Amino acid sequence: MFPPRSLPDAVVFTITNRTGGTSESEHLTRPRWLASQPGDVAAIAAAWLTSPELATLTRALGGPVIRSIPADLAAAAEWSQHALDTRGGAERHEAPAARRPGFAIPPLLSAGRALGLMSTGGPRLGSYDLTVILGGTATGNRLRTALAASFAQRDIDLGVVAGLTADRPLTAAERRVERLPAAEDSEWQNLLRELGGAFGSGRDTQVLVAPPAPGSQRADTRASVDYLTGQIAPAARRRVLIVTSAIYAPYQFFIAAPGLTGAGTGHAELVGTPTGTAGDQTLLAQRIAQEIHSAITAACRLWPASGAGRGGR
Repeated sequence: MFPPRSLPDAVVFTITNRTGGTSESEHLTRPRWLASQPGDVAAIAAAWLTSPELATLTRALGGPVIRSIPADLAAAAEWSQHALDTRGGAERHEAPAARRPGFAIPPLLSAGRALGLMSTGGPRLGSYDLTVILGGTATGNRLRTALAASFAQRDIDLGVVAGLTADRPLTAAERRVERLPAAEDSEWQNLLRELGGAFGSGRDTQVLVAPPAPGSQRADTRASVDYLTGQIAPAARRRVLIVTSAIYAPYQFFIAAPGLTGAGTGHAELVGTPTGTAGDQTLLAQRIAQEIHSAITAACRLWPASGAGRGGR
């Protein structure tokens, strides 16, 4: 049983209003997602699950508050499945728009900030053995690769830069938004091109295309990390920096960090590109709700005996 505790190693910063004043500033947190052993991930997940910030959201939406782990996890996971999950098995970027009552939008937007889905801290180390850019949509690939390249420009030694991706067909919407080359058919081809453009030929880069998980059309985060640890020896990934999008940070940390630290990595750290806040706030709230659900599901799976999180993806 883990008692409630604050989010780990949080960095407090201030966002001011557009006029530059401070009267409307908000004090938010950018948690640092890092672990040196599997037990660290469980401690961070317990802090996240029992945090006042998550409790505020669940109360606002009529859900249960997690006070005891693992006793309260099954109820929380079941509520999350019904109240927050809108994908219905679809790819994230293809999930249909969901109608939510107006009262739910403000607490979801606030929870996104408070629970670490809007931004992350920067790299903690000055040198890594391996930097892993997680593949995603074409826009995500471009932004994540650019973020990793910006670290290199700040003289952070990224070590080997590896794209970890899947053989997923690119959608028509991705092609339209990113104006992709006609010959570029899949996620891994897109990420390969982005890596080449960002790092050129002078950097040791590679792309790992993970095979699909059993019963799936493509590899998910867990299967991709398992593939990576099977392809790259522990000595070549003692210090790993994972680059993703901040909105996926809790979910992907709770999955990727145990897989890495359990397979010989001594420093697994995750950073992400900031989540955009412009545009349709209802759609943003839907995305936040979905990824809070994904994080709850992934965190609950760290306690298999609870029986929680088995149905999530």
